[in-house]
Formats: sequence, C-alpha cells, structure tokens
Amino acid sequence: MEQIFALLRDLFTGIIKSQGVELAVMKKLGFSFSEYSIVAAPSLSTFIKKYEELLNDLKLPESKRLRPAVMLRNKNTGDFLAVRIGIDPWPEDLAGWIFPRDVRLKARAMAENVSAGRFPIFAEGLHDVFHLLLFSMHPEYVSLLRSGNAQLLQHMEKGLCRGWHLT
Repeated sequence: MEQIFALLRDLFTGIIKSQGVELAVMKKLGFSFSEYSIVAAPSLSTFIKKYEELLNDLKLPESKRLRPAVMLRNKNTGDFLAVRIGIDPWPEDLAGWIFPRDVRLKARAMAENVSAGRFPIFAEGLHDVFHLLLFSMHPEYVSLLRSGNAQLLQHMEKGLCRGWHLT
C-alpha cells in the first residue's frame, strides 16, 4: 500500500511539473488549443484511434495498458457492457442499448473492467479522457491499478470486502 501512495505522490508532483508534456500528448490525441483553452476536441472514434496509436508508439506491454471502453446500458435489464472500439464486438441488438451520459459503476463492475484493461468512458467523457491521458504517461501506475483491481476482485469473491469497504 505504501508503494501505491508513494507512486501517487510522485505522479501528482510530476503532473504539476509536466503540463507542457500533457499538452503535447493531448495534441497527439487530436485536441487543438488557443492561447487559453481547448478549441476543439476530437471525435470519440478519432480519440480512441489516436490513443491506441500512442500506446503502440510507446511499445507498452498489455499489462501497462488501459484502453477506453464505451459503456453501454441495456434498456431492458439495466446491465452494462464495455466495448473497446475496434477490439470488442458490438451487441447484436444495438437498438436495445443506450450510451448513458454519466453513471457511477459499482465497485465490482469497475474492478472487473480495469483489471481486464478496459477503462469505462461515458457520453460526458472529457473527465474520462484526462484519466486516459495520465494513464498513457504513467504506465507503471496502470500496472499497479490493474493488479490492485484484480486483488480487489479476489477479496470480493472471498467475502473479505464489499466494493471499496472491508466487511
């Protein structure tokens, strides 16, 4: 646990020092800027394509990758489905699914997706895009995040915790 806190401290210290690097990465991902703000953001499909290109350029192993996954919600059951564009198949009955604006996933669903290398994004996803930006810049953190979520799932299956809280 101390290793994760030390890494987070270093990560946030690095963020403060690396704003120029972040802007350069954002430009690679298709964002454009004026002097003071974002002028244009890429479409979701363009962002995902450019993000995958960035991960490939960095030659990151699978264990250090978190790919954006569009979260769909079934209109009838309320179940969620994570689809990595270009990787996972879309549901056959796409008309039965919606792209929710914003949702808080339960801990188990989030842990299942993150440990499998999928980072859930929603229609109001600019916030999610910034997470992905940081993930591309800090692959060691991604590795810890994925393995930590896998451990969380194991604890949940053993009944040692419910979500983020110990039982």
